[in-house]
Amino acid sequence: MTVSSTITAERYESQIMQPLLKGTNNVLLAAFSKPSIKRIVMTSSLMAIVPYQELFVLESFATFNEASTIQFAANPPYDNALEALYAGKAKALAASNMFLAKKKPHFTVINLMPAINRLLRHLRGENVPTKLPSQTVFIEDVAKIHALAPDTEKVAKTQNFLLTSDGMNGSLWYRVKEIVKKDYIDTVKKG
Repeated sequence: MTVSSTITAERYESQIMQPLLKGTNNVLLAAFSKPSIKRIVMTSSLMAIVPYQELFVLESFATFNEASTIQFAANPPYDNALEALYAGKAKALAASNMFLAKKKPHFTVINLMPAINRLLRHLRGENVPTKLPSQTVFIEDVAKIHALAPDTEKVAKTQNFLLTSDGMNGSLWYRVKEIVKKDYIDTVKKG
């Protein structure tokens, strides 16, 4: 889901929150009614486990992993669409966890949590005022993990997987332009 700056504050609930919550619940309920379904793979996000406020901390020693949860996601009114999206992702994950705890379904759920990708903002030279470690992931890696996640023999139980690059070292943003010029020279020449 991409949050557009054209979504007004009055529509955060109807265009961000409700689709996330209803979509999660509808998928789980539909699977619950089909005994042949063994696994649901949900695309969640790093946003579901890292508090929105962490975006604005220039130096943080907080550690987040696939077992992290946000106890109290923000409630309306939201300051902007991104804050509403963060809250929606956290609430959708909480709704999924609640469903699993209450219904004890016959299927397992894998939540894939790709990191936030700010690569384009860095390439355009924008000053992104955050230093969150591991805030990127290669899209082909995300696709590969999506393809592997349904295998119930390799991953037997319900789990969350945080998809990031560079681990605790974080992303080396100062190298972005150098790498793009080297690996995408023809595209750079075209502008």
